[in-house]
Amino acid sequence: MSLKLLYAAFDIVPSPKGAAVHIEQFANILSGYYQDFSLLTVAEAGLDIPACGYLERELRAGFSQILIPAPGKNLLDRVLNFRRFLENWCSDKHFDLAHFRSPFEGLPLARLKSERFGRLIFEVNGLPSVELKYRYPQIADDIVLLEKLLAQEKVCFEAADLLITPSPVTAVYLQDRGVEKSRIRVIPNSIDLDLFSYFEAQESLAEKDIQLIYFGTLSAWQGVEQAIAATALLSKTRSCRLKILGAAKAQQLQALVNYARKLAVLDFVEFLPPCSQKDLLKHIHASDFVLAPLSANDRNLSQGCCPFKVLEGMASGTPVLASDLPVVQALQGEEECIKLTKPGSAGAIHDALQELIAFPEKRLALSRQARRRVEQNYNLKQSALLLIDAYEFVVKSLSSSAFN
Repeated sequence: MSLKLLYAAFDIVPSPKGAAVHIEQFANILSGYYQDFSLLTVAEAGLDIPACGYLERELRAGFSQILIPAPGKNLLDRVLNFRRFLENWCSDKHFDLAHFRSPFEGLPLARLKSERFGRLIFEVNGLPSVELKYRYPQIADDIVLLEKLLAQEKVCFEAADLLITPSPVTAVYLQDRGVEKSRIRVIPNSIDLDLFSYFEAQESLAEKDIQLIYFGTLSAWQGVEQAIAATALLSKTRSCRLKILGAAKAQQLQALVNYARKLAVLDFVEFLPPCSQKDLLKHIHASDFVLAPLSANDRNLSQGCCPFKVLEGMASGTPVLASDLPVVQALQGEEECIKLTKPGSAGAIHDALQELIAFPEKRLALSRQARRRVEQNYNLKQSALLLIDAYEFVVKSLSSSAFN
């Protein structure tokens, strides 16, 4: 059966963001398996969009990218404008299967399902009803907005023939939101091991400055402040530096700068913009420890996530220290491959660092076991098989309905 497929995402692709990397991974897998595949994403600001309202690029035979503008002064404007352009683009299209990542692009697809889409897949990484209050604290108490977001998410849940998510914690959360377990597949985030080469951790750190690294978004749920505070504690006994790479709003970045200044470690903390995965790997390999101090909040505890930074650190060979949360525990098998620390405790991170600095055999064990864990459970080839299997499950239901 010849299929026409759409993967829609309210994101700019390509970009250094983890979400964009993930989207590219999935798009490359799917376009390599199916012969008529379209990736629909947000057009970058300033891109010259034709009068038709969208720009189409053929990436290779049978694989095109559709770029749709999302202009506006704030998120609400951007979402509403994007939806308007998306609905207009869909007006003369039909797809056998459409895949979306959030209600921002998913709500129009859900409403148009009976007319334009045979089946829908909802990929749930994070939901606006949980996450937006961390990006926009001023809306935290807006009950009306929350109810609207929950209602839109429910529409998407009900319209989806299958939901995929990267974390077993998120799968449980979706069931708590009323989604049947039979409609949920867990496909964990994965690492391209051809790109993420392995360098074993150094045996001795006795005579060198300790190099720490945090990378990823600088959102409130990431706990970046704890990484800075742990650096301040470590700096009292060891020469050390912390490198922070990530996208942030100006006020988020300034708040972190102010915090580092308050703790008198601004000279030891370097803030850098996000970069390509190739360049990121160079930074990780130049570091002694990766810090992933996720906060214990509803975003990480209830909704769940599958933190790329933890997996990327594990794959690289640089030992990872991460908050002891279910979403992190889910990445660790029977062997210890992540040094778990108490959430929200800079002191716990400091103590773990001191232990690993003092005992190189523990550091080397973490390095080796982490790489092995990623190779066996979180490599891109395995995720590709799981993704295609999920698609084929939905495709079979599409084929069966054609004969009923």
